[in-house]
Amino acid sequence: FMWADVPNFLKQLSDQVAITGSGHWNATANPAWFYLATLAGPGAGWPIVFLAAAFAANALATRDPRLWIVVSFPLLYIWFMTGRPSQFARWVYPMLPYVSVAGAAALVTLTRVLHAALAARLHPRRRLADLVAAAAMLVVLWPPVWSGAVSVSRRVMAPTHALAEAWIRQHAPP
Repeated sequence: FMWADVPNFLKQLSDQVAITGSGHWNATANPAWFYLATLAGPGAGWPIVFLAAAFAANALATRDPRLWIVVSFPLLYIWFMTGRPSQFARWVYPMLPYVSVAGAAALVTLTRVLHAALAARLHPRRRLADLVAAAAMLVVLWPPVWSGAVSVSRRVMAPTHALAEAWIRQHAPP
């Protein structure tokens, strides 16, 4: 939808940035780090973010217009947004799908290359190559899986304040 109405998107974004200048309570000295830390922390995790960066670098190095189109919005968005002092997590989250897809694409490519290299060397023990490739995937995917599990756990558990109130009612005199 952003590409369908770029002037309106830029106007709305500029309006938001104008009212949240360097004097705003959420201004940061290093907006690029804020984006990176938000994408890697509660977002996709450091391994996926690094793989997404590798995917973007590779996409820019190729002469494939399809890849340039894929990385054009995320790179322009980051360039524009990290030049602003105020930062909010909600401004980072539009990047999450791009980072996740780019990181996953790089992970699949890396796993295929790793598996092919190991399978060629360990031909009689091809099963070991399968295990190493699966372990590499598990290491990369562990942060978002853990983050998702924590998020689901928070949604199904009673809030801490409700537990504290119940404990106080049960143990404190009226």
